[in-house]
Amino acid sequence: MRIVEVNYSLESRCDEGGVCCSACAVVDEGESPDLVFDELRQWVHQQASLSAEVEQLAEKKRSLEGDITCMELHIKRVSFVWQEIEMQWEKAKAFLEQHGLEVTAQLPAAPSFDLEEEFE
Repeated sequence: MRIVEVNYSLESRCDEGGVCCSACAVVDEGESPDLVFDELRQWVHQQASLSAEVEQLAEKKRSLEGDITCMELHIKRVSFVWQEIEMQWEKAKAFLEQHGLEVTAQLPAAPSFDLEEEFE
């Protein structure tokens, strides 16, 4: 009996998730089914490895997107606090000037949060 087709499936399970990959190859006349099977097995393992790497990169991307969101919220909070500081400074200057005291000190410039410019 001649073998005309070989199949190979790989399924691995781990804490981060599983990898599943399978393939089928046709054995041409005169080819060794064992050789075709070995090549198919290597190809399936290579594809499974690539799938695992892609999943790891996707998880890293999700993590970094979460970090960006946290940073954006922090920047908004800091900007709000800075506005409050500026308002308090203006009130303090008005109070001092109202009582005849000259205000020579200046509030430092607001911090810059232009991240695109910072990382270019």
